[in-house]
Amino acid sequence: HRSRDRSPHRWCVVVSEDRRRELVERVRRLRRLRQVPDDVLAGVLWEHGCCVGRFRNGLQVPPFAELAEGSDDPDRALAEYLCTGCPVVDHCLELELRTCGAQTVGVFGGLTEDERREVHRLWLADRATASEEPRGGPSS
Repeated sequence: HRSRDRSPHRWCVVVSEDRRRELVERVRRLRRLRQVPDDVLAGVLWEHGCCVGRFRNGLQVPPFAELAEGSDDPDRALAEYLCTGCPVVDHCLELELRTCGAQTVGVFGGLTEDERREVHRLWLADRATASEEPRGGPSS
């Protein structure tokens, strides 16, 4: 398992252009959750999150080494295992971005830590742009 390097360069994330487009689209999907209070998001996660359901029902996550075996990206493997098919991945990601931001650790919203750091940067820029729009939203 890799160490949790917290040096400044760690926050500079490089993603492929295709993956960046996917992350930008993910940020756009989060716009619908902007006005949802944190406690409501947390309640939705508690009731409908696949990861919470797994633990609440006593299911164990396989050892990290087992999930990571043969994977070029062990964090991606864990994210896929925990989050694939979850109906509230956007709610999870929105809450994580609000509460932890670039300091994110673990697997939330079906993304790795590095991906969430990139999404956080995009999310902040998207919110700044939205706050600059005239009341009534963007013009068509």
